[in-house]
Amino acid sequence: MALLIPLQGISSYVFTTSIEDFTYSFRVRWNTREGSWRLDIREVDGTPIVQGLKLAPNQNLTKGYKDSRLPEGNLYILDIDGLGSRPTFESLGDTQKLFYLTKEEEDDIRATV
Repeated sequence: MALLIPLQGISSYVFTTSIEDFTYSFRVRWNTREGSWRLDIREVDGTPIVQGLKLAPNQNLTKGYKDSRLPEGNLYILDIDGLGSRPTFESLGDTQKLFYLTKEEEDDIRATV
């Protein structure tokens, strides 16, 4: 089952979460100039893995990143309202949720479409 990674509408914060037996540090920040959310994924000691991911709805956020420290699955921001709107300052963590899907879960979804 997909892993829900809880997010909050706070302008900048850091939290840790475990995915596939590895603990990651996530930094989430609101970019006022762009009006968008950005995400950094780091090792717990702060070593960067991926920086500056723009949180866009219904897209594979880690697609194209080949780093052995990343889990095999992928991260998605899903708009649970089904509108496909981009995350706003107010909607992140409310109607815009961050999910981790394993490779197998992604394959299962593709098979049903």
